[in-house]
Amino acid sequence: MGKIFSIESLAGGAIAEQINGALEKVLENISDLNTPYKTKRKLNISLVFNSDKSREMSDISITIKPTLAPATATETRILIDRDNKGRIVGAEYKKQIPGQMEMKLECDEEGEVINDPEAEAQDLKGLQIVK
Repeated sequence: MGKIFSIESLAGGAIAEQINGALEKVLENISDLNTPYKTKRKLNISLVFNSDKSREMSDISITIKPTLAPATATETRILIDRDNKGRIVGAEYKKQIPGQMEMKLECDEEGEVINDPEAEAQDLKGLQIVK
């Protein structure tokens, strides 16, 4: 039996290029820490031959399909509230006081919160709640 054809040269090398690209996607998915390591990955290469009545020619449809592991779900929690104008607002909950969107404190060089009773009576510059 003579030489049939080579996958590397089929369709001007486009098939080999597609296989290499899909293989790279599989390897990137395996190395991605956001995917489960136990999930099996697949690379399916399908060649479908459609011959004519004389059986002297055949069209080939080639499909390369990688099956990858899905990214692991990332979870967070959000707070949902309404602002002073009644519009809905939301913010990610980051272990703050419920209903509090953000809290800014003024601290000294040692990280201590500045707490001056006279300043508190005059203004709230050291503590500012932003919603």
